[in-house]
Amino acid sequence: MENIKQDAGEKIPLSEDEIKRLIDFCINSATYSIHVPFLTIAIGTCLRCGEITGLTWSDIDMKNRTISVNHQLIYKNFGDGCKFHVSEPKTDAGKRTIPMTETVHRAFVELRKQNLILGRRSDTEVDGYSNFVFVSGNGQPFAINAVNSFLLNMEKAYNKAHPEEPIPHLSAHILRHTGCTLLASAGMDIKALQNVMGHSDASITMNVYCTTIAALREPKRKCRELTM
Repeated sequence: MENIKQDAGEKIPLSEDEIKRLIDFCINSATYSIHVPFLTIAIGTCLRCGEITGLTWSDIDMKNRTISVNHQLIYKNFGDGCKFHVSEPKTDAGKRTIPMTETVHRAFVELRKQNLILGRRSDTEVDGYSNFVFVSGNGQPFAINAVNSFLLNMEKAYNKAHPEEPIPHLSAHILRHTGCTLLASAGMDIKALQNVMGHSDASITMNVYCTTIAALREPKRKCRELTM
């Protein structure tokens, strides 16, 4: 299935309380507990979806607790059928090394244990890249539409179980915005945040942060579309 552009509607990030409630729900869910490491890492790193699905274990330095971002994974038809491909980051700023928090480090450790228990391993090679971090049961890396699909199902399941405290729309893009907001709210320097986000200009980073903060303060307001 070819990637389709999603998430063109509201841009409402999750609050810290919503993140906690969602992760607690997933931990106790037979269906969604497997996705807890993905949620934690996606929010904690602010990576674009293609960047996170394209991560290989050689990009992860567990000793120095850093993540090297130098490529992204896409699933597209270039005339020879829909296939996985590796491409360069969107801009030169997209090539970066970002720090790994303790929470993200624990999530990678948990993911390795999880993959070992489930017998999940990646034997797939895409344009010279292999040993992908996030793989499905058949060892294939995730396409962006597959990620947004399980996030949408997670959102629906959570809101059905908790109609009195629903969470906003979930997508990989919104997890990225959520992570940006949390880091900025915690006082991260704008230049450091720009590096984490992989933005070519600090004004883009500030725009994302200000827009997501506005969405948190006015949850029913539609945020304008951002080019990221």
